[in-house]
Amino acid sequence: MKVKDFLHLDVDIDICDDVAEELCIAFVGPLSLTEEGKKHFATALNLNIEVANTCDRAVVSVGAGSVGAWRDKVSAAEELFNAAAGYCSEEQWNKWFKDHIDVSIRYKDIQTIEKHGWTLLSIEEQGNDVIVEIENSSPLGEDLVEDIWLEDGDSMEGAAYKWADSFDVDDHVSIWVEHRGENDVPDSIEDLVEDAKDIQRMICDLARAFGDDGDNEESNAEQPEICAMVTISTEHITKATASALHKIIHRHPAYSKEAMAWPTVYEKGEYGYFLYIPDDLYDLENAMPTDLFACCCYAAAHDCTWLVLDRDGPIMANDLPAYEW
Repeated sequence: MKVKDFLHLDVDIDICDDVAEELCIAFVGPLSLTEEGKKHFATALNLNIEVANTCDRAVVSVGAGSVGAWRDKVSAAEELFNAAAGYCSEEQWNKWFKDHIDVSIRYKDIQTIEKHGWTLLSIEEQGNDVIVEIENSSPLGEDLVEDIWLEDGDSMEGAAYKWADSFDVDDHVSIWVEHRGENDVPDSIEDLVEDAKDIQRMICDLARAFGDDGDNEESNAEQPEICAMVTISTEHITKATASALHKIIHRHPAYSKEAMAWPTVYEKGEYGYFLYIPDDLYDLENAMPTDLFACCCYAAAHDCTWLVLDRDGPIMANDLPAYEW
């Protein structure tokens, strides 16, 4: 999307550029520009911008062209977002910006549009309203360029449902009936009717998707932390290591230092152990027996948080040495 479209979004996000990442100015939207502001910031407004998947920053694309060209783009974007953050005089603010109309366009709404096969073409203001122009194709190939019209206080969901309610299958078919068989228009009226119904379903599906934002009590509840673990045979450690693990678990005085240097270990019944794989595992290489360190590395390599050593666990003969005891 363009920066001019991005300014309409209800987001709180850091901004940077894709060359030097020099901007890093928090943007809190939506924001509306005066006609003079649109002229003043014209260069920045026409730059492309992409929100990161993590939704923690937006990246303005300034990399194309010569060094001088991208520096000019960086400067233009920096001036815009600095001013939007309030780093300008009151006179400049009043000249460039105006109170935004009461609309709600979330970045998640833009993601929903794209996820459901539509393409965002533009977001424009008209009076006190905002028009979101999107594009798609019907199952029979009709080019659909449609406007979602947001009046004061409208959400994308509400505006899309109004659009769906106003779509009339008969009216839509009547547009094409006289052109059957021309320029890829189907010959069959029945096909035209079915295609129009499919278009109506596409609009309804999109409207429902805007409302399916997960903002309910269940989705906002704290989620459990789920950790992966891998189970292998105790044959992959020596008898001496097994004995040391047993004594660490039972707090044998002679093994207090080992307990501090090795990963946290818990007993698994009579014939096994649970070991927590720490983030600093590779810093413990010299403090641990070679056999145990290899087993822990095996768990880490499989993105596991826990290593289970069990007498009846599988023997990974192709990956780890085995010991008889």
